[in-house]
Amino acid sequence: MKMRRERRAIAMNIAEQMWESERANDLAIASTARLLATALDARIQLRAGARIGHEAVEALTLTINQQTASRRSLLEAHDVLNDIKGIAVSADEDFGGLGDKEVKKILGADVTPLRRAS
Repeated sequence: MKMRRERRAIAMNIAEQMWESERANDLAIASTARLLATALDARIQLRAGARIGHEAVEALTLTINQQTASRRSLLEAHDVLNDIKGIAVSADEDFGGLGDKEVKKILGADVTPLRRAS
């Protein structure tokens, strides 16, 4: 029983760190996308030619592309960790028997826990 609790605690620690990384990555993509939109809006408001700031637009789009590739890698790591028996929390044991309400208290009210489809 103690070993099971320890494994569940380890799995939750890994899961929380994964969610934190995924959330940070999503926030970075969203922030860069807002920066790109703001730069384009500013060019339009200033009635500047399309060539003005084009290098910045290209750099920001490349950044978003790289951030998206990073997100894909995180999702792949997430899948691998979910597949490791004895470490990942199985769908039957989701969060150690906690319901969505309890999970939201732990992770934050704005978080909807994702469940892996089997």
